[in-house]
Amino acid sequence: MNALLISLLLAAPVAAFAHGHLLSSVPTEGQTASEAPRTVTLKFSESVQIATASLQEGSSPAVRLDALPSGTAATVVLAMPALNPGRYTLTWRAVGADRHAVTGTLTFSVAPTAASSAKH
Repeated sequence: MNALLISLLLAAPVAAFAHGHLLSSVPTEGQTASEAPRTVTLKFSESVQIATASLQEGSSPAVRLDALPSGTAATVVLAMPALNPGRYTLTWRAVGADRHAVTGTLTFSVAPTAASSAKH
């Protein structure tokens, strides 16, 4: 019984100080989409507010995404600009309910379509 009580007491601070983190995304990390996504969905372990987000195609300069959702949510949907076939890196910074910053990147690709391949 004492061992159980001690382990519960030791585990409590870990839970109290846990920060939000990304649980999943659509598209997923490393995914190659057959069609360009119109949105990217980020699912977090707690409600967050997206502070900044940018999208980089290959080695081109990153472009800031200005149409960010307002308010807080555990699931955040980011509108994407029109995407050409290529590799993209989405970089984001969010603020969790505990006011700690949560940052991350998501890399995905858009596969060339038959129409875009014929143009080259």
